[in-house]
Amino acid sequence: MSLSWTQLTTRQQQALSALRAGRGGVDFELVEQLRTLGLAEHGLAGVAVSPLGETIIPSAYH
Repeated sequence: MSLSWTQLTTRQQQALSALRAGRGGVDFELVEQLRTLGLAEHGLAGVAVSPLGETIIPSAYH
């Protein structure tokens, strides 16, 4: 399955951007959705953006 940024809901985009920025407080349900899609993973310091998640974030957010 190939995903693109535009296929995510606005809330999923915001959650992925927040995770990438290292902000906490992302809704558990959204984290689980992103994990199911392979865009987020559990890391040493909590949830982090996965390599796949990094590839779909637009360069404007990097």
